[in-house]
Amino acid sequence: MIDQYRVENKMKQFDLNNDGFFNSNEMNTELKSLQMEYISDAGGNLFILYGFPVCLILSIIITIIHKAINNK
Repeated sequence: MIDQYRVENKMKQFDLNNDGFFNSNEMNTELKSLQMEYISDAGGNLFILYGFPVCLILSIIITIIHKAINNK
C-alpha cells in the first residue's frame, strides 16, 4: 500500500492541469513506467480480497480433518 501511494504521488507531479487525467502533453516515458508499476501491483492488493479467505477456509478444513484423524 505504501508503494502505491508513493507511485500515485509521483504520478500527480505529471498532471500539469490537475484534472486527474493525463493528456498527450503530460505523457512521457517516466509517467508510462509509473503507470505500469501502478497497475502491475494489483496482485498484492487483491490477496486480501481473494487469497486470505481461501487460506482461511483451507486452514479450517485441514484443522477439522486433523482433529478427526487424531480423535480415532
